[in-house]
Amino acid sequence: CGAPACTIDIDCNSNQPCMADTCNQGTGQCVHTPVAGCCTSETQCDDGKSCTVDTCVNNSCVHTDVPNTTPCETSGPCCQGVCCAAGVSCINGNCGGGGASCFVAGTRVAMADGTSTPIELIEPGDHVLGRDGQANEVLDLLQPVLGERPLFSLNGGPVFVTAGHPFLTEEGWKAVDPVAAREETSGLAVGQLHVGDAVLTLAGVAVAVGSGVNHLASDIRLSPRTIESIDGVAADAATPLFNLHVSGNHTYFADDLLVHNKIRRARARH
Repeated sequence: CGAPACTIDIDCNSNQPCMADTCNQGTGQCVHTPVAGCCTSETQCDDGKSCTVDTCVNNSCVHTDVPNTTPCETSGPCCQGVCCAAGVSCINGNCGGGGASCFVAGTRVAMADGTSTPIELIEPGDHVLGRDGQANEVLDLLQPVLGERPLFSLNGGPVFVTAGHPFLTEEGWKAVDPVAAREETSGLAVGQLHVGDAVLTLAGVAVAVGSGVNHLASDIRLSPRTIESIDGVAADAATPLFNLHVSGNHTYFADDLLVHNKIRRARARH
């Protein structure tokens, strides 16, 4: 009854920026439809995440990541707009700190007799080659799983190590995540591993004839390898990992890289 409310869309203009105003030609009635994602205030853009800053720009919600390592409200640091778990660091845009620093299966460990063995096959009582050619006895083989951490590769090679494992460089011990490394190697000074650093690798070793596992190997030669890239990737949380606890100077060679082992803290006696 009466004249139609509209004949064209402009007749239905509601002057609301987040409303699509159209005229239903069949009924002559205005239709006002909210525009998805449109905003008129900051509160309409709240995504409920503590690691983003939510703003309304030109009637569109914009979610900007806060700087990495900014503390989350209830857990670890912010990392690319998400909260890392408690005790986990943000490394190269990935949540990658906490948990034991370890290597994947297949990583070759230099033995004191001049051979090499996959890390997963090493047993307590074996002797590995350490810094300065020292033969270090394996006291324990640690076998955690990866969990919610990335694995890292160096110079475009296969991923093989977690962020907290210390490598010896020309400037001392360094790790992708030095905070995690220092937590596992009490008293060891560990710096940040960067592209351009030179890690020390096993270039050659000759075991003296007649030398036992408790003697120094002769002709240990190290060579520097410049780090050209450090890449972290996500992997299956159930991926098995391995690390050694050794005697002596607590070092061994993993894929020819001179690394430090995890130092277990003494258990309290009751």
